[in-house]
Amino acid sequence: MKTLQLIMLIMIGSCISSNAAYAQNKKALKYFAKAEAAVKDRKLIQASVDFTKAISHYSEYAEAYYQRGRTFIEIGQQAAGIKDLKEAIRLDSMEMMPYVILVKQLKYNKATEEAFSYLDAMAASNPDNIGVMHFEKAQYYESTKDLKKALHHYEMVIQTLDPSKGPNYNDVFEYCKKKVEELK
Repeated sequence: MKTLQLIMLIMIGSCISSNAAYAQNKKALKYFAKAEAAVKDRKLIQASVDFTKAISHYSEYAEAYYQRGRTFIEIGQQAAGIKDLKEAIRLDSMEMMPYVILVKQLKYNKATEEAFSYLDAMAASNPDNIGVMHFEKAQYYESTKDLKKALHHYEMVIQTLDPSKGPNYNDVFEYCKKKVEELK
């Protein structure tokens, strides 16, 4: 009898805990939707507040960290934005966009080695991102006039990117083919 009572208590506790988690996630989604609307209306301070509320209700909300990071960067809070983008990557290493925004911000801040380490991590987390990694490196090297390294990475994009995946992939592929011809 005691075993049955214990099992019932565990099941009830589990249901209560699941219901509490559901309620927290529901609140997080509500604040996330409010934040997205604020971003759309260009009310970025309010958006950052609402993204923060979403995160407070669900601390593992990678998309909220990513969006708050972008918002922070846009309102001039680069350090906070970089921190949030890194947290978004920690929570979901397969998503490409936090890497891309983080890398652009790190390159802007002249933290090229750190940017490249995140590009390498992005490629390692998802082989589909290898072409993107090479494209970002090629553009960086071209901007610094290191044309030999730029050429190498543009050639790597051509080798690793599948242009049949869609119009954007094909555009990048064609752009890189032209760059290789220019730089040779």
